[in-house]
Amino acid sequence: MVPPSPVPITGQTLVVLMIGMEKAFLFGIQPYLWGDAMKLVVAACLMPAAWRGVRAVERMSSDGRADAKSALRHNDMMPRQC
Repeated sequence: MVPPSPVPITGQTLVVLMIGMEKAFLFGIQPYLWGDAMKLVVAACLMPAAWRGVRAVERMSSDGRADAKSALRHNDMMPRQC
């Protein structure tokens, strides 16, 4: 057990001191890396489709079309493969 310190130490530093840097990385950071990478890929694939949707809505409002179904049938609204 680590005795209390008069200098405030963050939790991460304390964990590294108690179990070592390798185990702290292995159990504290590594499990989240794959999930973060997958979220990055999904966001990168969905962003172009989202911008196409924004442009279609802008066109719809500037053209005076009030029918949302006609805008959804527009070719720019179709999602593309990543």
